[in-house]
Amino acid sequence: MPNPDRDPVIIISTITKEDGVKMFVADDSKNDAKVIREFMDYFRKYDPDIVVGYNNNGFDWPYLVNRSSRIGIRLALSRMGNPPEQSVYGHWSIIGRANVDLFNFIEEMSEIKVKSLDRAAEFFGIMKRSERVLIPGHRIYEYWDDKGKRELLLKYARDDVVSTYGLAEKLLPFAIQLSSISGLPLDQVGAASVGARVEWMIFYEAVKRGELAPNREERPYETYKGAVVLEPRPGLHEDIAVIDFSSMYPSIMMKYNVSPDTLVLSDCNDCYVAPEVNYKFRKSPEGLYPGLLRILVESRRRVRELMKKYPENSPDWVLLNERQRALKVMANACMVTAVGLGLGGIGVRLLRLLRRGVGTCLRRLLRRLGPWAYQLSMAILIAYSLRTLVIRLMH
Repeated sequence: MPNPDRDPVIIISTITKEDGVKMFVADDSKNDAKVIREFMDYFRKYDPDIVVGYNNNGFDWPYLVNRSSRIGIRLALSRMGNPPEQSVYGHWSIIGRANVDLFNFIEEMSEIKVKSLDRAAEFFGIMKRSERVLIPGHRIYEYWDDKGKRELLLKYARDDVVSTYGLAEKLLPFAIQLSSISGLPLDQVGAASVGARVEWMIFYEAVKRGELAPNREERPYETYKGAVVLEPRPGLHEDIAVIDFSSMYPSIMMKYNVSPDTLVLSDCNDCYVAPEVNYKFRKSPEGLYPGLLRILVESRRRVRELMKKYPENSPDWVLLNERQRALKVMANACMVTAVGLGLGGIGVRLLRLLRRGVGTCLRRLLRRLGPWAYQLSMAILIAYSLRTLVIRLMH
């Protein structure tokens, strides 16, 4: 790997809608002071509001800042005249601008197994790997030192920046909607964990309700009993129907008002009671989590209805689609992480109670579905799992 104390910056490539691709290239003496100054002058003249890169938090900005400092240049790119600096969640902050690392969003996509820029660009149909130059990082110096290969290196840099711009067009709309819903700034929302996004959203809702959110406390993860997963009946089956639960966990939390502020640890005559464990959740007023989930689920439903008014892939449709995706992500994340995070003084025991309470309600629901389907003479149960019922239709 290159070392900023030793290895100069030989190429910086940028792309904007107005200017297209621009390359700042060192001369044969590898004088990178000229390259960095030219890039800095162009950057400040263009004055971007949003800066995107791919792994720029992990490599580009740390390297540029350290290399500039090493050769006596102050990389004053922020609107306060300061160099980029590392901030919360490991992201690099450029004051007055949103620095977005698209790699953070690709990291969360299980469909993309290899998270390299060329693989991500190919996955999204931006640029095929067979149509671009690929050079291993540890061999870049060879392509610079060999003038016969230098054009390939420049093409490689150009392909990288074009791929990054294409990814930005695909991912930024979602990132902006995720930022809007969670309350985290655009330059932080990708780098933040799912739990941090949920916490910020919960804190904003608590403030709106006039409730005091407790301090955050770090705790080790604890396992808890979940729902029901039955082994399927072996064999090939015909006339199969699959019933999928819509917003399953959020729906259970809303129906039974499951929330840390509704849990009753003493006798209660007006409470929902979780089966098996007999945990009690007050029926009213609506708890913080169910209220927040209701807002997310209902908002997503309204957005999806609104999408029907616009042609698919039109600008309005795309914006609304990214909005509903972000709402779905945050609603699902609420159950996965909110119950276990950001509850401070409530304590580990309460977290365990909430998780078990939801789990027991879900198990009761799933156990009722099999006999229900059979009694209606509509189906014979083949298998049911965490959120899906698979049945065979009867003739």
